[in-house]
Amino acid sequence: MEEKVAGPLDQDPYETARGVLDIVKRDMTNELNAMILGLGYSPENYQLVSYGGGGPLHAAGYTKNLDFQDVLIPDWAAAFSAFGCVTADYAYRYDHSLDLMIQPDLSNADAVAEALTATLRELRDQAEDAFERDGIDIEEMQFDPAVRMQYTGMLDDLEIRTGLVPAPDGTFSH
Repeated sequence: MEEKVAGPLDQDPYETARGVLDIVKRDMTNELNAMILGLGYSPENYQLVSYGGGGPLHAAGYTKNLDFQDVLIPDWAAAFSAFGCVTADYAYRYDHSLDLMIQPDLSNADAVAEALTATLRELRDQAEDAFERDGIDIEEMQFDPAVRMQYTGMLDDLEIRTGLVPAPDGTFSH
């Protein structure tokens, strides 16, 4: 902190570190509040359970102004995420962002469909490569494509399962 931040700014390293923590706390508070409000909920109606290595460390700071009913930190908080990871089923999730505008008259529907199909093929190939790399039979793979989209101006996206089934020739059908 002293060498990289406080020193070049000719500031006290302890005050600089406190300032960095204040910024982190503020950003965590804003992110958590935006996530909760964006889902249509209000912190006042819920209790927060904080777990993992860093979450509980900062919980007092990032929840201070959010008015949760209570903030709970289990004794085993640091191991909670690790426990969940080692006991969960395998899952691979691949995402690819496309910025596609669908014209109101659907005049570009074919181009949009081609771009989505190419992207789904790419994502399926990535998943197959991961299964192969990890020694899992590809026949055990379930490919469940979805599209996350939003209208211009939306704050959150909608996830829609496509119901498409990949065929051996690389095409998709219902």
